[in-house]
Amino acid sequence: LARGFLPVVAVVALLFAFSPNFLASAALVTTDIAVTMAFLACVYAWWRFWERPAWGRWLLVGICLGLALAAKLTGVLLLPILLTLAYARRRPGQSWLWPGLIWLSLLPVAGLLLWATYGFETRVGLPMPAYWEAWQLLLHEVDASTINFFFGRVMPSGSWLYFPAALLLKTPLLQLALFLLIPPVLWRERHNWRDLLFVALPPAVFIAVAVISRVNYGYRHTLPALPFLIILGSLSVPFLWRRPVTRVILIAAMGWTALSAVRTHPDHLAYFNELSRGQGYRYLGDSNLDWGQDLNQLGRYARDYTAATGRPLYYSYAGIADPAHYGLEGTSIIRQFQAGQMTFAPAN
Repeated sequence: LARGFLPVVAVVALLFAFSPNFLASAALVTTDIAVTMAFLACVYAWWRFWERPAWGRWLLVGICLGLALAAKLTGVLLLPILLTLAYARRRPGQSWLWPGLIWLSLLPVAGLLLWATYGFETRVGLPMPAYWEAWQLLLHEVDASTINFFFGRVMPSGSWLYFPAALLLKTPLLQLALFLLIPPVLWRERHNWRDLLFVALPPAVFIAVAVISRVNYGYRHTLPALPFLIILGSLSVPFLWRRPVTRVILIAAMGWTALSAVRTHPDHLAYFNELSRGQGYRYLGDSNLDWGQDLNQLGRYARDYTAATGRPLYYSYAGIADPAHYGLEGTSIIRQFQAGQMTFAPAN
């Protein structure tokens, strides 16, 4: 890969910088982007530790693990991933207990950092009661399933096809093309399987859990898998770069990816690739389209509407922002409904 290092860096940097999905979550400062970055940092720090074990590197892994656990509940997937990766790097002649003990030693550091983010709260002797309550809510939600919109139908429960379809429709085409080249890259570089496992195992586990859980809320739930898939896909770049034809195609695709992201700005959350033919809203809803991010635009529209018609604009909003700050008067239809006020029943 040394001969193709610069092209690999260029492609990885471009796919990160112009990824509509990263830009959408980062602009909204969500837990999804936080756990994505912490997830990647933790696995990378773990790889560096096993390359050259040192106390400082061990501590960095513990801190990254604690941050990932604090960022979002799905950070817990790092626990089995890190344990598996530790045994993948076990050296010949080394005790079978050693990788497991190193992994186990991370837990107090990560647990202490996680507890600190909850202000060292305790209730009836139980640390972090809010954290465990959040787990109860999530498991109940997974068990009960939820109504969701998928490919033009309102479905009573989640579908295992949801996340494969979301990845297909909301991932830039260059990324998808490089993802398709991951299997031959893994086969060609199979002699480096101990290193490649650090990049291949995390997205495989994350996507598998997302599919099985059937919590079909949006593309953002698979976001932590993307950095690893981008890196894996970009390992095929040196081979594409060698031939003039594929090099020209790759450069053109990079330019189109950047142009597409610029054209989408600032509506990155609602991005769909060309396979959706400009009708992504017909296939996926929820946070694939809207997360209350355009409340300021709605406020301007409401003011213009009231000035032109003399009538108030009824609106539907359930987020944590104060609508009055953006010039939206009256109570949101959703909040009226939740409070049992049926004053505007047709909209409800």
